[in-house]
Amino acid sequence: MLSRLRRVLMKKGKLTATVIDETVGLPHSSSYYKYFGSLRNAYRLIGYNDTRYWEALEAYSRWLAVNADNAAQLRERLEKKSAKAEFDAPIACMRVSDDLSISFTVARWQRPNRKHQAPQWLLNCKMGAPAGWIVALRLEENNRKILDHLLLPSTSMKGTWLRFMDKTRERRKIERFETFEDLAQSLVRRVNRAKRGALNNPSRSKASRSTQGDRPQRGCRRGTKHKNP
Repeated sequence: MLSRLRRVLMKKGKLTATVIDETVGLPHSSSYYKYFGSLRNAYRLIGYNDTRYWEALEAYSRWLAVNADNAAQLRERLEKKSAKAEFDAPIACMRVSDDLSISFTVARWQRPNRKHQAPQWLLNCKMGAPAGWIVALRLEENNRKILDHLLLPSTSMKGTWLRFMDKTRERRKIERFETFEDLAQSLVRRVNRAKRGALNNPSRSKASRSTQGDRPQRGCRRGTKHKNP
């Protein structure tokens, strides 16, 4: 892992989580977190000491870990309701009962362009819009602390980026929760309703799965590269 990382550094001249995730033949950046504790530790071992990225890397690692913990909590709640759930950490996506997806990401605070402009947040979901929901940590000003937790249907994403303000949340169908526990309770109820709807209309569910089987699905595909949030 380290020798390949060193070769990429020599070729690119710098290393970031995005560079790692986009380089064919390198493990995903989350693998370096797993084996070395942080990207900074991995960089230190190959002699890379560009300190400009340390703060951003540490923040990225922190939010990655929070989302992983939240996914574990949600998976436990779903399985208590007899819903099969599998979390794919490299792409931060959970598959539920093989036909629903729950993606985990971060909504970052954006510095206003004008003095009296309302705060904005930028949400990224690289996997497109798989059927299901998106769970996001919304960060406070300067992106150092969690403000609240957001839930939105994947259909709200028309691309890989979504910029919003508080006054546009309702139009975007973005709901906010003070705690992740509150969000998880609400999301489990929605998953159960979706499952009951599929059971009550099996022909539609079967037709949907058959159609999906004829073409590759976006999102939650094992082995898919996932860039920085």
